[in-house]
Amino acid sequence: MKKTGIFVDVSNIFYCVKNNINNRRVDYLELYEYCEDFGDIQTAIAYGSQIDNDSKTNSFKAFLSRSGYIVKYETIVGKKGDDGQLKYRGDQDVKIAIDMVTIPNLDLVILVSADGDLAPALAHLSSRGVDTMVIGQGISNKLKEAARHWIEIGEDLLETPTNVETN
Repeated sequence: MKKTGIFVDVSNIFYCVKNNINNRRVDYLELYEYCEDFGDIQTAIAYGSQIDNDSKTNSFKAFLSRSGYIVKYETIVGKKGDDGQLKYRGDQDVKIAIDMVTIPNLDLVILVSADGDLAPALAHLSSRGVDTMVIGQGISNKLKEAARHWIEIGEDLLETPTNVETN
């Protein structure tokens, strides 16, 4: 069985799924269980950002931890844009890339993201003989080219809608 690492870009996947699949969200427990079919999970890390000490985000981080993920979040600070509005941007790409290429003895790296900026890290892993897979929504062509396998997130990896109307 392949020794597998899962690296989840939480912010990227949240917005990609929300924007492309009618405001839906990934079911992170289902995602973890889905990835178990590909190998023996050695590590699963969820990367994200939060503003201050937000209780909603803290609850989500606790859920991720209970679901088997190591949680690596950073607190971000808003910066005023040209329009005077506060803008927040968290970017974990470098941390994700470093972890993917430095965690030893993985046979398969599963990146959960659609961000093409991570393609060089996947290409590096492939050059070292590590199998690579991307799971995402609206996956960039750069990632598709760099990964050995890629899977677009479908209904089976989404939370059940809570506000479905029935007639």
